[in-house]
Amino acid sequence: MDFPLGSLAALVCLILIASGLVRFETARYKVLVLGLAGVLAGSFLVIPLPAPKGVQVLLNAGHSLIPVLIAAAFWLEAPAEDKYRASLGTLAICIIVYCLAALLDLEPGLLRYPLIFSVPIAAVIALLLGRTVYAASLGIVGGCTLVVLIRYFETTFTLQVKAFLELPGDLIWNTMSLSVLTTSVLIQAVERIKLLSGNRWKTKEAEGPAAEAPPSAPDGTEQSEELIPLE
Repeated sequence: MDFPLGSLAALVCLILIASGLVRFETARYKVLVLGLAGVLAGSFLVIPLPAPKGVQVLLNAGHSLIPVLIAAAFWLEAPAEDKYRASLGTLAICIIVYCLAALLDLEPGLLRYPLIFSVPIAAVIALLLGRTVYAASLGIVGGCTLVVLIRYFETTFTLQVKAFLELPGDLIWNTMSLSVLTTSVLIQAVERIKLLSGNRWKTKEAEGPAAEAPPSAPDGTEQSEELIPLE
């Protein structure tokens, strides 16, 4: 089994959120903290799935079911625009990750470090199509979940049957968790930079040259300009 980069990414995301470095609304904050804790704890729980005789298919609850539940909770309260962008991201990421996974299955050892390709591609697609943390994350989780479903049906209902398969698999899980972490950090960093830039701009405007004060009389009282009637 490879080093659990996906679990490490989930742990880093949990630390960032719990420490306040990555901020969310109170309701979403609680859901994310509990959900990420469930992801880490549920990674040790595997559920057997229906499969043909002689084939064993297991589903990792922490790497699949809990992320889907978190995404479903955010989907229900997301605005229509985020749902639309998340749907586009889901389809695009599903195609990319599925093609990469199929390529690695057909030619094992073709890519020594597939995450170098899958994570940046998924993150860029999510950033371009999602534009917000929620839409981008929903697109990534949704796309990877579709790949898991497709691979399950391929394994159990086609001639290309493996004797053992654990879903979602290292490639899909690591791609999902690392991409979500990358996009969340990048989007929030950009928002922080914009906020700081806006505050600095306002400060410079406030510190600019003050408007010229009206002329004052020798006794210190301000004089106002009066119109002299023409004779």
